[in-house]
Amino acid sequence: WLPPERKWVNKFGETFTFDQLTAELMQRPLDKSVCVGSHVVQAMIVLARADHEECSILSPEIRGKLMDRLTAIVREVEATQMDDGSWGPDLYERLLVDRGPEQRDWSIDSRSVEGRLLATSHVSEWLMLLPEELRVSVERPIDKASR
Repeated sequence: WLPPERKWVNKFGETFTFDQLTAELMQRPLDKSVCVGSHVVQAMIVLARADHEECSILSPEIRGKLMDRLTAIVREVEATQMDDGSWGPDLYERLLVDRGPEQRDWSIDSRSVEGRLLATSHVSEWLMLLPEELRVSVERPIDKASR
């Protein structure tokens, strides 16, 4: 079931594709995912890189949607970085336009030092894995007006 195959069959005879896997990951609510959604983001990055660097495993439609989703996430991370370089657990807050604030349920307390440490360490990890076209500049001015 590994690439270059685009689909595989599990032991129950069910067929799955990388398009289905990618679509499922893209629709997952980041605020309800463990580690403030970072493992979901990291899985999407791995799929994007495998598709681009190894062999085409995604359809053009899903590939475009995946890159759009990752671009939105990267822009949000750029916009929500705090002055000290860290991120809070609610870093994807503005991406949750489909649900009001009362419906959001972050897995980590956004006011705690531990929450900021968890968010920052995970974001730092997946930032290093981004495909080249999505990488952010190490040297970038902090734009306080965008916060």
